[in-house]
Amino acid sequence: ANNTVGANTYTIAVYNPLTITTANSGLPYAYVNQAYTPTTLAATGGNGTNTWSVTSGLTGSNSLQTLNLAVSPTGVITGKPATTGTASFAVKVTDSASNTATGSFTITAYTPLALPAGPTPSTLPAATTTASYTGYIAVTGGSDNYTWTVNGTNVIGYNPVNLGNGLSALGYNLGNTDKLIITGTPSSTGTVSFTASVTDAYTGATTSTNTYTIAVSTTYNISGQITNNNNCGTVPQITLTLTQGSTIMQTVTTDSNGNYAFTGSNG
Repeated sequence: ANNTVGANTYTIAVYNPLTITTANSGLPYAYVNQAYTPTTLAATGGNGTNTWSVTSGLTGSNSLQTLNLAVSPTGVITGKPATTGTASFAVKVTDSASNTATGSFTITAYTPLALPAGPTPSTLPAATTTASYTGYIAVTGGSDNYTWTVNGTNVIGYNPVNLGNGLSALGYNLGNTDKLIITGTPSSTGTVSFTASVTDAYTGATTSTNTYTIAVSTTYNISGQITNNNNCGTVPQITLTLTQGSTIMQTVTTDSNGNYAFTGSNG
C-alpha cells in the first residue's frame, strides 16, 4: 500500500489585547455656551478598525445629554453645553475581530472664566496720595485653582508685582473666591494702569484678560483757628489753612471787619 502525506502552512496572528488608553483625567473640562474641545478617545491593541459606542450615561440625569455632548463612532467627543453640570458615562470600543474594551469617564461643565470689565468703581476704587489703598479684582466661573499674571509677570501667592507709584498686585485664595489684590500707598497723582490675566489651571485651561486703571488724586487737609482777642463787638478773626502733605497750598484769613484775604502761591 502507498501512504500519502499532505503538508500545509498555517499562520496565527497574535494581537495585543484591546485596551482603552485615554485616562478620565485626560478629558478637558467643558464650559457653558462654548464648544467643547473635540477630544478623541484612544485605544491600543486589537485588530483592525475600532468602533466606539456609549453603553451607559447617554441620556438621563448627569448624562451626556445633560451637557449636550456626544461620542461619535470614531470616538470623538463633541458638543456645546448649555448648562453647568456633570456627565458620567461608559463607552465600549469594538475592533474588526469583535474584541471589546470598556471604560468610564466624567466630564464637568463650568461657567466660563471671566474677569470684570475695568475700570469700574465697584471693582477698583480711586486712590489718594499718602493714603493706604486696597482694591481687588474677583474672578468668576472656571474650575478653580487659578493662576494670575499682571503685565506679563506671574503672581505667585503673596509675592507682589510692582505696578508703580507705590502700588503692588498680589494674589491669594480667599475661601472659594480667587482675587487679585491691589495694595500700597500712592506717592503722586495720576493714573496706574495694568493688564491682569487669570487662567484656569485644569485640563482644557481657559484665560480671561482685562486692562484696569486706578485714578490717583491728591489728599488735602483743612485746619482752622478762630481768634476774638476778647474784644466785644468785633468780628472774630478766622484763619483756614489748606495743606497737601506738609505743603501749604492756600491760606484764607479774615480781619476784625469781616474782610478776608487769600495767600499762598500754590492755590
